[in-house]
Amino acid sequence: MRRAYIVYILMVLALAGGLAVVLTLGDSLRAPDDLSGVWNVEWDHRPPQALTQKSVMHIDQSGRFFTVRFEDGPTWRLKLEDHWRGASDGPTLAMSFEGDVYYMNCTGSIPPTEPRRANALKLEVIGKENHIGYASRKPQTIAKGTDPSAPLAPAKTADAR
Repeated sequence: MRRAYIVYILMVLALAGGLAVVLTLGDSLRAPDDLSGVWNVEWDHRPPQALTQKSVMHIDQSGRFFTVRFEDGPTWRLKLEDHWRGASDGPTLAMSFEGDVYYMNCTGSIPPTEPRRANALKLEVIGKENHIGYASRKPQTIAKGTDPSAPLAPAKTADAR
């Protein structure tokens, strides 16, 4: 009977230790800042691929996976790289994304008031050629007859392959 108590105590200690490890490691994880939505982009010089000088960009986000769609243009699937900075790190957003064709850097400032999300970004697109653009978040319009205090529907999420 005494051995059974020892086994039970050891099992409880192992489970408690495992839970402590999971909680400690999970506490260090954080979600990337929200870049999803519709953005107006104005490119310096010539824009990448078949884009126009002024483009409309749609960003769908699922965790660290991003789908960037341009109206009447290409779709890029990007993955957020490690070591990014966001609202929890201070007033500056700095994210780097890796894709099949392009590598993209986004930088912007984060306002000190709620909602703490960047509304203007500098985009550096690196591929066969380098391109620089400036994006501003389009304000969300509220449909007639809806309650403006009601929460907005979430944006579509990206395909996390």
